[in-house]
Amino acid sequence: MTPTEAMTARENGVQIVKVFPAGVLGPNYIKQLKGPLSQIDMMAVGGVNLDNFSDFIKVRLSMISLLHFLWRVSCYITKYGYEIAALPYGTLFSL
Repeated sequence: MTPTEAMTARENGVQIVKVFPAGVLGPNYIKQLKGPLSQIDMMAVGGVNLDNFSDFIKVRLSMISLLHFLWRVSCYITKYGYEIAALPYGTLFSL
């Protein structure tokens, strides 16, 4: 994802931009992307695991998707704290 793609998505009404593959791009890339684009909510998807999850939380994303074994866990980050939803893998859900 490029800054131009993120801005185009926002201008077309997208509320949260999915950054994929987050594990390859890394939390530092997302942090740099959010610098000039702080008004855009972002969600890290793909490659986030238990080893790097805390690094992505530090970036202050709007949402992080973590697929672990047979459970899909998403952490929704708000200014009030964290809400975590865990559902069987393959279940579609919205926070």
